[in-house]
Amino acid sequence: MKEVDEKRAAIAAAAKAGAGKGNKAKNRPQTAQQPKAQQAEEETKVEEEVELTKKQAKKANERQVPGGWDVTQQKQMENGMKMYPSTMGAKERWVKIASMVDGQDAKSCYAQFKSICAQVK
Repeated sequence: MKEVDEKRAAIAAAAKAGAGKGNKAKNRPQTAQQPKAQQAEEETKVEEEVELTKKQAKKANERQVPGGWDVTQQKQMENGMKMYPSTMGAKERWVKIASMVDGQDAKSCYAQFKSICAQVK
């Protein structure tokens, strides 16, 4: 948007500078409309970039990690493991962790944990 404001200021300054030099009145509206067209074009580009970013984020979340989980679920489990320490009872811990993971229960969370541990070894 800063670039748009700079362009507007440059066009306004050029219009003021050329106002007393015999410019025809019919030429001025074209100059005034040009920034609107450029602004609309730039806004469209920004909207397209935002959509592209949203699509890329969605694809990133849809990527699978080992075990058939998506990236979001894996992050949720990792956050749950940080929140609930291994010093608490195992069953209670995995039930609480599973409550933080979309679409997974305690048994599948524990299986995913074991699967990741096996891959790390």
